[in-house]
Amino acid sequence: MTAFTQESLDVQGIRNIQDLSRASPSLTYQPGSNGQSTISIRGIRSTVGAGTTGIYIDDTPIQVRSMLYSSGTAFPPLFDLERVEVLRGPQGTLFGAGSMGGTVRFISPKVNLNGFSGSFRAEFSATEKGDPGYEVGAALSGPIVEDRVGLRVSGLYRRTGGYIDRVDFLTSETIDKNSDWQEDKSFRMAFLARLGNIEVEPTAYFQDLRANAIPYIWPALSKLGSGVYRSGYLIDQPSTDRMFLPALRIGVDLGAVRITSNTSYVHRKKDVDIDYTRNFTTVFARAIHLPSMPYYTILAEMENKQKSFFQEVRVESNDPSARLQWVIGGFYARERQTANITVTDPNFPAFILAATGATIEQVLGANLIDNTYSLIQDISARDEQLAFFGEVR
Repeated sequence: MTAFTQESLDVQGIRNIQDLSRASPSLTYQPGSNGQSTISIRGIRSTVGAGTTGIYIDDTPIQVRSMLYSSGTAFPPLFDLERVEVLRGPQGTLFGAGSMGGTVRFISPKVNLNGFSGSFRAEFSATEKGDPGYEVGAALSGPIVEDRVGLRVSGLYRRTGGYIDRVDFLTSETIDKNSDWQEDKSFRMAFLARLGNIEVEPTAYFQDLRANAIPYIWPALSKLGSGVYRSGYLIDQPSTDRMFLPALRIGVDLGAVRITSNTSYVHRKKDVDIDYTRNFTTVFARAIHLPSMPYYTILAEMENKQKSFFQEVRVESNDPSARLQWVIGGFYARERQTANITVTDPNFPAFILAATGATIEQVLGANLIDNTYSLIQDISARDEQLAFFGEVR
């Protein structure tokens, strides 16, 4: 296992999952062009179906299935954390399905019931021939009723400046300067009440990740040696990724034994627009030479949704000095994930006619869907898990 405290993350300048993968042996993160990122530990990964690396925020798994072309896990920004753990090797006993290669855990700080504490972080960065970037984050924790009731709140705003200009690929006129900027927002609130030997801790976490464009360059339009980076996409390619995670932890201290119940829910919605024109190179190459359609475009709109409910109960030894340490418990999950893609290509019949002199029905035997869409695809998956686990050491 590799563990990072918040202090060590700050010292090493680790701000996101990509930075974390560089500092963690055996952890590999690969972002995808459509937001379909993949993460693996010890090279064990899958681009189809359920993931092989468990991703947890506290006790809630947030990893998703790989479905269609834009699914990918929404990793939290590395701020206001007690620690991050990277557990290498199969973790199925304690972390269940999706942890074949290992597990990454983002563990939040506890509410302070005995005094006030907090943190503040600000950062500014500059990119040559690009926009500046900056972030501001703050966290505060303290008691409402000394030693009995407390609250912790934290928030982070980060903007990553862009450096790739989107230009008209025929005239080189700038359409969107420094188009590939990103904006991340996150907020967490935790409330803790200690009632005798019972602790009740409801929490709520929200994050909103936005990207204005895909950070891909077109070498033919760029001046790589001079640090001038450009892309020739004609369509805006924004993406948004919002996740809301409420949870409730109840702990009962019975002396030598502790009982913990964790209930949580994940609601996430991700939208991505992709310029598909360049994906069909034959169509694109022919279209730009046709006088009637030099700016031929194809738009793909992708949407992914995740709704998951989790319930875990565990009973464990509560004496750290005892010779025998043990834990037993049960876990239930009900998850639903949907993905769809709609490809808008209303000019394709005109392209077929201009390129071949025949109608689309004569060439392909069918017209577009509603005379507009060349592809509409929907897929959904339902997962239900019931597991019992135990460990003695």
